[in-house]
Amino acid sequence: MTTDQRLKPPSHLSKKAKHLWRQITAAFTIDDAPGLMLLTSALEAYDRLNEARAELNRDGISVVDRWGQRKQHPSVQTEASARSQMHQALKLINIDINALQ
Repeated sequence: MTTDQRLKPPSHLSKKAKHLWRQITAAFTIDDAPGLMLLTSALEAYDRLNEARAELNRDGISVVDRWGQRKQHPSVQTEASARSQMHQALKLINIDINALQ
């Protein structure tokens, strides 16, 4: 596999995540298998974070359970967990997310 093939974003990532992949691989040298695996994990978490955020935007941060009680929307935890996973993966490959802005 050539370097160009390895630096193509994985097909299962969202359009936004693929754009970030291109930005990150252009700004930082990530050409080893572990680094590319971590970048993939970070951007999968980014996609999960955005999916959870979309659900929260649609439904609000709380939902009504079957007993009529309000409780935290499950996507609140999903969003927080995905954000943490994304930041951790980026940290492991020494990527400063502020450098991408």
